[in-house]
Amino acid sequence: MTLTRLLIVAALGAVIGVAGCSPPSEPARQGAAAGKLHEAGLWETRVFIGGEQMPDVARACVRSGAFDPLARFARDAGCAKVTRSDTARGYTFTTVCTQDGVTSRTTGSAEFSPARIVIATRSSMDGVDQAMHMRLESRKIGPCPAGTPWESD
Repeated sequence: MTLTRLLIVAALGAVIGVAGCSPPSEPARQGAAAGKLHEAGLWETRVFIGGEQMPDVARACVRSGAFDPLARFARDAGCAKVTRSDTARGYTFTTVCTQDGVTSRTTGSAEFSPARIVIATRSSMDGVDQAMHMRLESRKIGPCPAGTPWESD
């Protein structure tokens, strides 16, 4: 899997795979205390790379609760170094991750509200003289249709 694809998959998973178990785990309770909550319902996620919207729009039914997409990304991408600074509406972050012998560095921000999540990143890889700018915009678009399965983490 290419690093670009890994970043997209991990970031998408971070945004739309926000379902938690009930009752919430201790990390979810801590996230709730930090205000990183989202509402249950049908969510839509759009991905933009270099300012261009990717053709696929992901939709998923997610449970309400709290989550930390940075922690999930760091886990899925094998990041050895993660720094985070909380802001009024979310946080900024940097990561250093190595997969298949290639090291990538990502800086970004995540902003949360109950019905909208925006994550913006800039990633570069060692040995490549180019950076990738990615933005994920996820928003609640309504209730989940009856019978639609819930996403799980």
